[in-house]
Amino acid sequence: MSVLDALIVTRAAHYAAMIVLEGALVYRLLVLPRLPASRAADDVRKALKPWLAWTTWLSLAVGVLSGAAWLVLLAAQIAGVPPAAAVSHGAALTVLRSTQFGVDWQIRAALMLALTLLTIMHRADPSRWRDSAAAILAAALLGALAWAGHGASTPDAIGDVQLAGDVLHLVASGVWLGGLLPFALTLVLARRQGAAGVALARTATVRFATLALVSVVVLFATGIVNTYVLAGSVPALLGTPYGRLLIVKIALFAAMLGVAAVNRRRLTPALTKADAPAGALRSLARNSLVELALGAGVVAAVAVLGTMTPALHEDPIWPLPFRIVLDPKTGILFALLLLAFVLVIAFAHASATSRWPVLIAAVAAVPFCVPVLLQSAQEAYPTTYLSSPTGYAAASIQHGHALFLANCAACHGAQGRGDGPAGAGLKIPPADLTADHIYAHLDGDMFWWIGNGLGGVMPAFGATLDAQARWQLIDFIHANADAVRLRAADGRVTATGYPVPRFSAECPDGSVVATDQLKGQALHIVFADGDAAAAAQRLEKDPQGVLPILVAAHPGKLARVCVARAPEALRLGRFYAQQTGQGPAASEWLVDAQGLLRALWSPEHGQPLTGAAVLGQRLQDIAQPANPIRGLAGSAHHH
Repeated sequence: MSVLDALIVTRAAHYAAMIVLEGALVYRLLVLPRLPASRAADDVRKALKPWLAWTTWLSLAVGVLSGAAWLVLLAAQIAGVPPAAAVSHGAALTVLRSTQFGVDWQIRAALMLALTLLTIMHRADPSRWRDSAAAILAAALLGALAWAGHGASTPDAIGDVQLAGDVLHLVASGVWLGGLLPFALTLVLARRQGAAGVALARTATVRFATLALVSVVVLFATGIVNTYVLAGSVPALLGTPYGRLLIVKIALFAAMLGVAAVNRRRLTPALTKADAPAGALRSLARNSLVELALGAGVVAAVAVLGTMTPALHEDPIWPLPFRIVLDPKTGILFALLLLAFVLVIAFAHASATSRWPVLIAAVAAVPFCVPVLLQSAQEAYPTTYLSSPTGYAAASIQHGHALFLANCAACHGAQGRGDGPAGAGLKIPPADLTADHIYAHLDGDMFWWIGNGLGGVMPAFGATLDAQARWQLIDFIHANADAVRLRAADGRVTATGYPVPRFSAECPDGSVVATDQLKGQALHIVFADGDAAAAAQRLEKDPQGVLPILVAAHPGKLARVCVARAPEALRLGRFYAQQTGQGPAASEWLVDAQGLLRALWSPEHGQPLTGAAVLGQRLQDIAQPANPIRGLAGSAHHH
């Protein structure tokens, strides 16, 4: 068994032990005292209490052993050494002292020690407050496992929300899943009491069902948050190993809900009848064990998921030959329909009424859903949802331009307008790669077409262009289409914002910043390889609130202007302004606080953007929010 396999088994054992521990102690606190005052109930309580005590001790023992093994195996995995070496060489101690997991491990060890001492005290002198304290400590032990998961490493406010959700998710799972075993045992013991056990079973069922219902609501809400943060999209769910295993976990949870619904709708009402059938108790106990088995599958899935890279951080390989693309209005209607359907199911489950409302709601939705989904289906490929790794850098666009001229210009033309000489005699003319349809295509679709061809219209270039070259080519296609629209604006500020290619500049304070790190402030970028000194003097006069950046090979010494000297950055200005290599380059950009390119000026547009009156007006214009170009025609143009 590999270290990773042993780590998964250890995690599963630890989670299971903590869930059973919390479930047993919460059941002892909130369900057992509520059993009716009768001889039958006294017999059941008498039989259950030692079993709960042994469950507590066994769970603590498994928790201690698996917790220690988890620490050693994790250290071995991080250090890349056998477990024994992780201990002898100090890797386990380093993890314990220097990581978030280690801090969490120490806190949980202290909680486990406190719970052990409390359990010893409870055995000598049982009391209600000790039951309460034990249940709280067990919940804290299970909830603290959130800091050993992915939620502890998610940054910003969404990370705090996810972490809080994980805590609640774990605690709720302990109440429901951990309580299933003592609940099933209660039902088995109640059956042995004959008719007198029915009232006892009814009370225990109603009490536990209430706890389970609250737990299910918490699990459902926090599960949505967790899925959104760690997957974030349908492609990530379907196209990554993490996402697919998460779907398995969700399916097991749904199956548990289905069994619970049968218990609530059919079996629990049967216990309220005077002549309650003897099989109702047996079926309830059996279904509780089925729920427990499904829950064990959920725990196993959680143990594996904790060792995997979250879906949000992986490029999905799309498994379907189609994808559904909904416009915003239709998407909202679908979301409302789904919400209504969930509410109908929840109402039917909570009220234990007929299944007909659910069936009617499902049938009524079909005439609306099916035609819209069919019309919204588009062809998709394994690479459809891949994202470019280039960072939309100036150097990538430059390499892509050279690749385009060498491989694509013969058909698509040097400017990408579909007017290349080799395309003149084709039955289907080459596409204009500067037209709006470019923004309707996902980068991953274009990646596939370049590598594998397009319907016999375009040949495959997979044998001559590797993955990096294809991404660079896509960067050029996007930049070229953006530049066409910016030039057409004749120096005016556009209502549409375009991504800014990435390049770095050195500022007077010695810091080096990249364009994608400067969101939150307006940028005034001047490209000048002729009279750089004059351009620098104009930039020095820019008002406060805008960051001036000069792109020039030899700018001289500047007081408050950041400077980009890389040749690819200077060539970027020529390319966007469509200036040839003859003569000095001269162009200016304005970038808004969203990080979107909003205006491009070149000499044929008249008065430069530099100058208090002209620049001041343009800065007011770019203060108005823009529509990102990725929003045009449903595009996923993002870098």
